[in-house]
Amino acid sequence: MSEPRQPAPDATEERFLRHLAGTADEAERQQLEQDVLEDDELFQRLSDLESELVDSYVEGALDEQTTRHLASLVSASPRLQAQAETTLALTTRTGKRPPMLPSTQPTDRAASSKPWRLVAFGSVALALALIAWLFIQLADQRTSLDALRTENIELRERSTELEEDVSRLEASNRSLTRRLARLEAGGTK
Repeated sequence: MSEPRQPAPDATEERFLRHLAGTADEAERQQLEQDVLEDDELFQRLSDLESELVDSYVEGALDEQTTRHLASLVSASPRLQAQAETTLALTTRTGKRPPMLPSTQPTDRAASSKPWRLVAFGSVALALALIAWLFIQLADQRTSLDALRTENIELRERSTELEEDVSRLEASNRSLTRRLARLEAGGTK
């Protein structure tokens, strides 16, 4: 088996890892979610990091503590389970002999049935679903904002046109009032 590899994550990746591990405080979690919502490149980078971690987990290339933690995350997420199983199938085909996945081969049923684990797994799944929902909402809000900006521009243009029409009508009204006054003055002589 290969040496355990430990990528050197930057500060944002470390925040993401703490978020995945459930050790991030509320402020840090909210800031990470805000950063991910505002930066598509960051979202992609963290998605890639998550994929790399799952691949390293399946290949047995992580230390024991990280492996245990990722095992709990993978077993709580159908999406991560599918990715792990795909990686397992690919590494098996290439001749590597990865360790068995704890999510598919539990060794201690009593430990895996603890209620707090279900709550933790549910929280992680909920957090991931919330992030996905927020991305969808953000995209909808951006579309709505663009439509409102376009409508605002059109309304400003229409307002300018109407103001010009009012100015022309006022000028015409003054001109007609002067003509009427001249006609009345000429008729009374």
